[in-house]
Order: sequence, then C-alpha cells, then structure tokens
Amino acid sequence: MKLYIAQSLDGFIAAEDGSIDFLDAVPNPDQHDYGYHQFLEGIDLILMGRKSYEKILSFYIEWPYPNCQMVILSSQQNLELKSPNTRLISNLDFNALEELREASQKGIWLLGGGEAIKSCLAMKSLEEMHLAIMPITLGRGIPLFPKGRVSSQWQLKSSQAYDTGVVMLSYELHQ
Repeated sequence: MKLYIAQSLDGFIAAEDGSIDFLDAVPNPDQHDYGYHQFLEGIDLILMGRKSYEKILSFYIEWPYPNCQMVILSSQQNLELKSPNTRLISNLDFNALEELREASQKGIWLLGGGEAIKSCLAMKSLEEMHLAIMPITLGRGIPLFPKGRVSSQWQLKSSQAYDTGVVMLSYELHQ
C-alpha cells in the first residue's frame, strides 16, 4: 500500500476545519504535478476514510478517479456512496487488507486521512510514502500522523525540490 499526500511544513494535512485551501496557496506557474500522474499510473484501488471521501465530493467536480476501485472506510453503514465502483468497509483489519491486496492488480493508494494512516502503520501494511512538503506552516490542524502512532523506520528513496518551494520526499518501509 502506498501513501501520496501533501502536508504543511509543520506536519498538517488539513486545517482544523478540514480545509485544504493551503494547497492552493503555493503559486505553481509551471503547473508541476509533483509526480502525481506517474504515481496514479501504478494505482488501481484507492482506500480512503469517510472524511477524505466527503471532502473530495464537496469539490463539485467530476469524480477524479473513474478508473480505480474505491473503498471507503467508515463506521457509518448508511453512508451514501456517490462515486462509481465504490464500496464501504467498516473495519480495517488484516483480513480486509488481504482482500484489498487480492482485488488490486497494480497498487493500492491510501489517500487518507490520518486515522486510516495510523491503522495501516500499526499493521505495517504501508510500504511507501510519497510526501509533498508544502512551504507553509498552519500552526494547528489535522496531523499527518495522529497521536498514538506506532514506531516504524523508513528509507529515503528519492527527494526532489521544486522552484515552487515544494519538496517531494519518497520513502520505502525499512524491513
């Protein structure tokens, strides 16, 4: 499973209210995609938490992942699924992860949020992290790694600094 996510310099993936407006605050005149499209080529299944799912739906755009299987992690069994090829799971355990691995031919993207990331780290199912560090501090917000995380060791695979001030870091789980 792979994580591709942006965070502020001080480690937040969103403001306290869930807003990710800070991502648009960084001027990007050359329209860098920070490796996003190449990353997507290796993905056919996306796992995300309910809040992340609802945030994407709130953008009022055409669903951005029509070619991927979607799995939404939520304890709300009556959650209305408004995207194609989407199903709901209420618990992320080793059996659910194995089913996801079997359903994916290319790769699984853990899109967010923090609690899903924490669960995957605890089960050592997260194998890669691609972090776009945005040149902004938020002061407070939703942390990339919520409290109570487990310890793990990562090996830097690549780093790239962009003229926008964004730094892309790619890590692999150190076994």
